[in-house]
Formats: sequence, C-alpha cells, structure tokens
Amino acid sequence: MRYSMRYVDEFLKCNCAPDVLAAVGKMNNAAKEITESMAIIRRLRRASFKHPMELKIVDLCAGNALTSITAVHLLPFKTAVAVDLKPRSGKYNLAERFLYMGSDIKDCAGIIDKNTILVAVHPCGKAAEQVMQLYLDSNAMGVIIMPCCISSFKFPSSQMIAKLIGSYKAWAYHLSMYKGLEGKLGFDGNVLSPCNAIVEHWRRR
Repeated sequence: MRYSMRYVDEFLKCNCAPDVLAAVGKMNNAAKEITESMAIIRRLRRASFKHPMELKIVDLCAGNALTSITAVHLLPFKTAVAVDLKPRSGKYNLAERFLYMGSDIKDCAGIIDKNTILVAVHPCGKAAEQVMQLYLDSNAMGVIIMPCCISSFKFPSSQMIAKLIGSYKAWAYHLSMYKGLEGKLGFDGNVLSPCNAIVEHWRRR
C-alpha cells in the first residue's frame, strides 16, 4: 500500500516544527508518529477555535507526547497534560502550557473537567477501553482515540463482524460503541499505519 505524506508535509511547513521536535526528543519512526498526531490535531481544530484558550487536552498513553505538544503549539489550547506510566526523556520544559505526568489512566479523574478533551494515540489493548471508560465516568467535553493492537474482546456477534470486516475494524467499532456510547468511527488514509481508525465522541456545551 502506498501511503500519503500529506500530514508530514503539513507538519514540516509549520514554523513551530523545530520547537516541537526539540521538545519531544528522539522518535523511533518520526514520519509515522507525525501522521498519527496530525490526524488527531485535525480533529481538534474546531473545538479549539470555538473555545480559544479555554480548553485542556489530556493526552493518555502519551509516549513522547508528540500529539499534546504539537497541539499547544498549533492550536489555542489553554494547557495540555501528557500522561504515561513511563515518561520519556524529552526536553518537556521547552514546551509552554504543558505538563507531563507519570501516572496510570485510572488515576487521572482528578484532572478532568468539562473543558477537557481526552486524546489517545495507539493505546494498546485494554488501555483503549480504559480511555473510553474514563471518558464515560467523567464530564469531559470529548474524546478522540486512535486504537492500536487488538484486545481479546467479546461482544454480541463479534466473531461474525470480525470475519466480515477484519479484526482491527471490529475492535475499532467496539470502541466506538463502548457501553452504548455511539461514537463516530472513521479511518484516516493519511496516517502511515494500517491502524488508522479514529473514534470520536463529543458532548454538547
């Protein structure tokens, strides 16, 4: 499959690109990670410009925090918090309006309010369900998640669905409908990964 470099080109044309790359540090597959983050950024734009300097991003399973650091550079977010059990070695002090927390998903309830948008790029397995559960248990404004590896999940007719559309798409569908949530599910062909599903849900404000 031939992938698009659209998001990489968009990122590199941004004046802030050198600052973002300096803050996040070493990336194993920079082009792939940039496209994943830019796909999320694209879906954050509307909310951020509708409520400039009011909203907070909580970036779960953040890894090097590329998504949240890019967001506070490109969009008018009040602040961004990256959360991961194993914080990376980036120069995060270079990023303004940004905090990195070494924490578990289940311990994040206290930093979420009605002005929070939860994001997660390629959370593995059950972590994706934990993100969706955290959203359901909170009053966060929205959630955007790009699921990665497939968990051993069971829901009505799951095996039939997996056979028809493939296990990854079935997993993404499961997350979009998590406990009756009825979120929006799409696939972004500009992401340099076959795991390019994006699940969104927004609450009215």
